[in-house]
Amino acid sequence: MNAAGVLSGTPSAVGSFTFSVRVTDSTGGTPATASNSYTVAISAPSIVITTLVPSQLTLSVPFSLALQANGGAAPYTYAVTAGALPTGLSLSPAGLLSGTPTATVPANFTITVTDALGFTGSGSYTLGVRPEPIMVSTHTPAGLLLLLLAVLSIGVLSIRRTRQHSAKRYV
Repeated sequence: MNAAGVLSGTPSAVGSFTFSVRVTDSTGGTPATASNSYTVAISAPSIVITTLVPSQLTLSVPFSLALQANGGAAPYTYAVTAGALPTGLSLSPAGLLSGTPTATVPANFTITVTDALGFTGSGSYTLGVRPEPIMVSTHTPAGLLLLLLAVLSIGVLSIRRTRQHSAKRYV
């Protein structure tokens, strides 16, 4: 507390703290004094991971995401505290989630963030890994054949649906 009576600072511990304040007036003559006791309750800060983690990654495609947190006192450290990341990914203590997924197995995991004073917050995530898209080149005979078959299949299905729809109207 300063001479103006302002109590300030950053709490570094959780709990109830009791203190006394004594004031003395500055008028002439005999100074008057008064005291009073106060209790301040300090609770743990709410620490939240604010970065949105995608629900799907693509197999064999590099991924990188810097996690951010809010609340508590920086700097923060990050760790996987339950479950496991998808194969091929890792999480640095600084919060960099990165790597190249090597399996299409979904992963359930919890990331815990710890602030400079030891307070924690966590988030649970499910991260799937989808297969790589298959690219077919139409510049090769095989690619042109696949494209032609796809177009014909769509055309046949459209004709079949049209005939079925027309037949139902006259029944």
